Amino acid sequence: MILAVDVNYRGDKAVAAGIVFEKWSDKESIREMEKIGYPLC
Repeated sequence: MILAVDVNYRGDKAVAAGIVFEKWSDKESIREMEKIGYPLC
């Protein structure tokens, strides 16, 4: 299983997104996730 992650920093917060694949050659993801607003420490 593969998780591709991207994070965008906005001031004192971050937006993180991830897409889960079984293998790189898959044409569709298994799951997509997004979390907005984590305060940075």
